[in-house]
Amino acid sequence: MSEGLTVEVQSVSELSSVERQDLELQETVIEEGALTFFRVGAALAAIRDRHLYRGTHATFEAYCQARWEFGRSQAYRLIDSAATIENLSPIGDIPKKESHVRPLVKLTPEQQRQAWQLVLNLDGPVTGDKVTQAAEQVQKSDSPQLSNPNSHDQHLTPPPVKTLLYGFFENGIDVDPCCNEGQPNIEARQHYRLEQDGLRPQWNGSVFVNPPYSGKHGSKMEDWALKLRQEFAVGRTTEAIALVPNY
Repeated sequence: MSEGLTVEVQSVSELSSVERQDLELQETVIEEGALTFFRVGAALAAIRDRHLYRGTHATFEAYCQARWEFGRSQAYRLIDSAATIENLSPIGDIPKKESHVRPLVKLTPEQQRQAWQLVLNLDGPVTGDKVTQAAEQVQKSDSPQLSNPNSHDQHLTPPPVKTLLYGFFENGIDVDPCCNEGQPNIEARQHYRLEQDGLRPQWNGSVFVNPPYSGKHGSKMEDWALKLRQEFAVGRTTEAIALVPNY
């Protein structure tokens, strides 16, 4: 006599009001836990940018490894994710999972907002595949900002480049002579905006230069390169990175 195969039949049943409240409570806990990556990344960024690690460690990377057993890539991945979430926060509905943020990190802040809005306009739940496809679509678009680097002077440094910058400048950036309008995109001790003419003051210490490209405001990229060489020659600038287009 052969043994029969037992099949458990599951069905959907309506929840009571008490059960619905319980479900909402438990799902809130899950959602808050899923956003932990954002809070951790924001805290790591604050420790790095304010140099709060220096009481016990010489570098931010050494602090992360010793205190939290975070490798460099993991720490900066969390920081980039937090920065992306902050950039998307004005939209209102932000990503709830790190896997939904990861495809956006490599984009510029404006591209991140465009891609995320595309995802929100789609039917159905947000998935990693949808975010990846939206990010690729934005990158391939023929917007003037992407196709013509000389079209305007506001070129925000993308998150992946910022991660490399903060890793290179272990003690932070002293001077950003080409700061964008609004909230500074680069963490630095001293910012000079367009109307302040960053070519005029001295550049002391570590410097990051992302110059205006068009020359519409009386300066060319060659002017910024010359200024950087001069500051190095007299010993005021000790280390620097300049971000210029490759064309």
